[in-house]
Amino acid sequence: MRILAFDAALAGCSAAIWCDSQIEASRAQAMARGQSEALLAMVRAVLADAGQHFTDLDGLAVTVGPGSFTGLRAGLAAARGMALASRLPLIGVTTFEVLAASAREAIPTPGAVLVLIDTHRRDVYAQAFDAALRPMGDGRVLAPDDAGRLLALGPVTLAGDAQALVAPGLVAGGWSVTLSPAVAPDARRLAALAAERLARGAPADMPAPLYLRPPEATPALLGGKLRP
Repeated sequence: MRILAFDAALAGCSAAIWCDSQIEASRAQAMARGQSEALLAMVRAVLADAGQHFTDLDGLAVTVGPGSFTGLRAGLAAARGMALASRLPLIGVTTFEVLAASAREAIPTPGAVLVLIDTHRRDVYAQAFDAALRPMGDGRVLAPDDAGRLLALGPVTLAGDAQALVAPGLVAGGWSVTLSPAVAPDARRLAALAAERLARGAPADMPAPLYLRPPEATPALLGGKLRP
């Protein structure tokens, strides 16, 4: 099974080709903006690196959020277009799941994993996973000091780019905290998760973006007219 996976949900892009339990090629680049311009070029590059063509693929995978509005839309639009054109199955995986799996792979310690993403609005997107990486509730928007409400007291590994905002409060509250290097979604881990789901027969569809709060842009009143 050969899968093309790519991510543009946060401050960067990554893409990878997965084939039969291993990564054939991958690329990643940190960037605060410009994901929509960089993503397709990166996809073409990893296909070339792997010596593969689009017609060689068996499936596609993309992160669905939460994350930046622009990056998520760029990634999902590209994935949907490719899936429709090729009729390949498309698997959507949350940013939380990718980061939790990356953290557990990097630091295989017992206990929960708490994924924390900086919203840049003085709060965080957060979701907790148990030792088997099963979700302990849905993702939420929380103040950094409230993240401890998502898990019982005990050892916890943190993932995501908001670790530094939350770790001091958890330590003060009595948690045994381990910081992980998983701060951005990795397309290699995304591809592995998608491969597992396709192998289990998970349904593939056109995934929707996961927004935990509405986008900042809202339609103008009266459609922009001065009066009804």
